[in-house]
Amino acid sequence: MKRFRIITLLSTIAALILLVCDGIYMARLYQSIRANMERDIKAALREVDIDELWYRIEHQLDYGHAYDILKGRTISGKYDSRGDSVMLEDNTYGESRELSRHKPDKSRFYVNQMIGEMSVQMHLQMDSILPVRLQPLDSLLRLRLEARGLQPATVHVQLEGASDRVLLANPGLTEKASLERFEAIFNPYMGYKYTAYLTPLPRLIASQMSGIIFCTALLILVFALTFIYMWRCISKMRTAEEMKESFVNSMTHELKTPVAIAYSAADSLLRYPDSNDKTRTQQYLGIIQEQLQRHSAMVESILSTDFRRRRTLTLDLRPIEVRPLLEEICSNLSMKSSKEVDYRIEVSPPDLEIMADPLHFANIISNLIDNSIKYSAEHVTIRIIADEEGIRVADNGIGIPSRHQSRVFERFYRVDANASAGGYGIGLYYVKNICERLGWTISLQSRPGRGTEFIIRFSRQ
Repeated sequence: MKRFRIITLLSTIAALILLVCDGIYMARLYQSIRANMERDIKAALREVDIDELWYRIEHQLDYGHAYDILKGRTISGKYDSRGDSVMLEDNTYGESRELSRHKPDKSRFYVNQMIGEMSVQMHLQMDSILPVRLQPLDSLLRLRLEARGLQPATVHVQLEGASDRVLLANPGLTEKASLERFEAIFNPYMGYKYTAYLTPLPRLIASQMSGIIFCTALLILVFALTFIYMWRCISKMRTAEEMKESFVNSMTHELKTPVAIAYSAADSLLRYPDSNDKTRTQQYLGIIQEQLQRHSAMVESILSTDFRRRRTLTLDLRPIEVRPLLEEICSNLSMKSSKEVDYRIEVSPPDLEIMADPLHFANIISNLIDNSIKYSAEHVTIRIIADEEGIRVADNGIGIPSRHQSRVFERFYRVDANASAGGYGIGLYYVKNICERLGWTISLQSRPGRGTEFIIRFSRQ
């Protein structure tokens, strides 16, 4: 048992470590997919910028309402004697002003830089002649994203300036708060940029990771169910161990008592023999016989609960007249009991007969009545009602708490292991198993302080 607990604990710890590692892997995978998506979206925006420029050149639309982005200013770029890239602004008065200066960076990929600079220069030359049109941008960006395997439900692009000031608004963009925002600056000197509003990336990532998420959730579910099952098994094993220990303690006492009494009686006869005192001899022999019968009955009761023996148990089924058997059982139990017991037997019809094994049927009724006597006050009222449907045994005893009622038929189970009433937790287990072998069912109804009623229902076959 201890070794099993250690193995279970180690297995649980290993499974939890694996789940934590899987969670870390999932988090890193999410970050990686998100970074790739952001990179793809920004690249798609740059491509859309080039597409839109060529779109304007090819279509030569009517731009009578053009928006003058440059507002009369001319921006030019050149390299100075040190190789620095310098961007100059010439106003309408012929004055020049340096806007920015960049030193060459050997770590940069100048192909992308060249494409970017070409885009900037094209915007500087075209935007005052053929202004930006937003109509094709949503469709172009969606096509570029789909080419990269991204299919956002919402795609809106609009033109913004510095400090996110809207220059050309997208009429389809009504709600920004629930969307994710991406920028592609096409004029870094003036701060002009395309701003795309898309479906939040977590939704897109979840769709791509759905297979992994499903498998991980299934793994967690299987682990949780396995853990619960193992925990219940361990709890049942611990309970069974406790019940077995209680049973062994009780049975040790129960089996030793009749043997000790019989031994004392036999020892007295051997030590102090008196052939003339036949009364004394008969009394002691009667004690020995009674205690050995008690001992034999306990052994037989234990053997009858053995699972392997129950499989091969053969029942001697024959018609039994119920009322005489019930009266005989009650009479025998009254002689043994030190309590005042009031038996009330009701049989309908009076000559009711059932098909059962006489020995085991008598044991069933004896066990139920014996329990009623044990777990009651000094004055006990027991009602036994029998008809063609079944038999009911009811008492006015202490009752059984509801939390124990579903387990009283388990082997070795006792409501109170320290109860002074005696017993060793196999009586009701024996009763239930014999009922099942006969094709009957047994149940109980009980309320603490009000008594208990056992209900046996006969098979209709």
